[in-house]
Amino acid sequence: MVHSNSEIAPVTLAGDGHQDIVRLNCNVQTLQAGLAHRTGVSVVFAQVNESGFFDSPAGRIERLPAFCDIRVDIVGHSHTARVRIWAPLAWNGRFLATAGGGNRTENEWVTDPEGTGVETYDMAPTLASSIRRGFAAATTDAGVRDERDFAWGLDIATGEIDRELATNWHHKATKDMADAAKDVLTELYTIAPSYSYLVGTSGGGRQTMVTAQMYPDLFDGYWASCPAVNWSHMSLTGLWPALVMKELGNVVTPDKFEAFRRYALEAIEGASALEDGFLTTLSFPTLDAYSALGRDTEGCVLTELDAEIMNRIWAGPRRRNGEALWYGLPVGADTWGTGVWGIGWIGYEMRKGATDAFPLSYATDWAGAWIQRVYDWDWRTCSITEFEELFDRSVGELAEYDCADEDFSGLKASGGRMLLTHSTGDGLIPPQGTVQYHERIAEALGGDDAAAESVRFFLTPGGGHSSTADGYGLSISLDEGLSALIEWVESGVAPEVLIARRISRTTGEIEMTRPVCRYPLTPQYIGGDRRLATSFQCPARDAAVETRL
Repeated sequence: MVHSNSEIAPVTLAGDGHQDIVRLNCNVQTLQAGLAHRTGVSVVFAQVNESGFFDSPAGRIERLPAFCDIRVDIVGHSHTARVRIWAPLAWNGRFLATAGGGNRTENEWVTDPEGTGVETYDMAPTLASSIRRGFAAATTDAGVRDERDFAWGLDIATGEIDRELATNWHHKATKDMADAAKDVLTELYTIAPSYSYLVGTSGGGRQTMVTAQMYPDLFDGYWASCPAVNWSHMSLTGLWPALVMKELGNVVTPDKFEAFRRYALEAIEGASALEDGFLTTLSFPTLDAYSALGRDTEGCVLTELDAEIMNRIWAGPRRRNGEALWYGLPVGADTWGTGVWGIGWIGYEMRKGATDAFPLSYATDWAGAWIQRVYDWDWRTCSITEFEELFDRSVGELAEYDCADEDFSGLKASGGRMLLTHSTGDGLIPPQGTVQYHERIAEALGGDDAAAESVRFFLTPGGGHSSTADGYGLSISLDEGLSALIEWVESGVAPEVLIARRISRTTGEIEMTRPVCRYPLTPQYIGGDRRLATSFQCPARDAAVETRL
């Protein structure tokens, strides 16, 4: 079935009379009664907010419907997780748990002070975007309130990993949040949620998949986009490009990287790729960057050393003997900070009077704090040999925080549904890892057709990381993915085709739409405006299977 971003209809209509009950029940004493059977779980705040705004730590969030603002503390051995629940008075009957990003479980506050509609291109739901759509929503900080970005796992006092916090992040805090939130919402609305969903992107996508595997009955539906799977493998990839440049003594600047990228588009798919701005293939082609030398590269003079570095970044981390450790940057993608988030594997700074490159902080924090237990580790002291040793330690010592187990039989047995999406142009989390993981999941569940009963994968061409405005291609919007998942869970209509979009980073307007077929199918151009989804169609799945065989 083609899915087309339909409006999400309520399953429970909270009329004026019911809203009065919610107002009455929105207090600490009443809501705490729903948690009486849970030890160490307390409602610490509950108040109706009808102001239309909320002053968050990041600034004022506006355009909010009336809601009950609830805060719950969950006390652990040494840490207390803080859960925030926003429950709209006009409720659609559903619970939407929002996952985090990076190695945090809490979703960031999105203020959108300019009113540009940032939520229209962010694939991760927030508390605000959720209640605007009628969902009761929740998020948890898992007890992590450390100012250190990714390095919070290192207990500086002991010099060891804080295993309680790490376990909270990996899975426990999400389970605790869901259990507490469902109890509180049942007490508030006097009726349990009809359906429950968990949605997350990036690190939140990893969080979503781990939960679906470990607690398959916790939610009815799961959507993991651009998931940070195979964490112990993936986390060091963000160190590789800057390390290669340091070791070879040559900084490749963004204009040169872009020249290689555009050359790759034309070399692989010709004029249509240059017109679109991205590759449509889902097969992750390879290219020798040396072939770009001496060609028209829009004013950039590319050197052999530039080409060597580009090849190593495309190839990904390698051992000294050439063995691949993990996937590299997809050819045609960028990772030098030109996306909507302004970040990538490579950052630039002025150092000693010259432009220098540095790696993404999650990679240096993982290598320093988590692997070596050194908070102030200087990545510039690292060599290719030491990188190989760090990789082996990461996989050998910290694989328990991976999302890599292919056994999702529990999800299938529970009747749960999981939507899995990624984009081929993701410059932060290699999508090749998600493709490989899905293939292992499908094989473990009995093949593509059997797996599709509970897990469906959509790979969009050229899109960036966790946003329909990141990268050059297309991604699945929040509304498109949510409504498709809801239709699958609640009506039994499994998605075969989703409509992806690319949104302008400056105006928020839709620049391009295109159908995305359930993996591994690729939509075929049938004529017309290449910016419109109606100019493409998905081939028959039987024919595609025959082609693959």
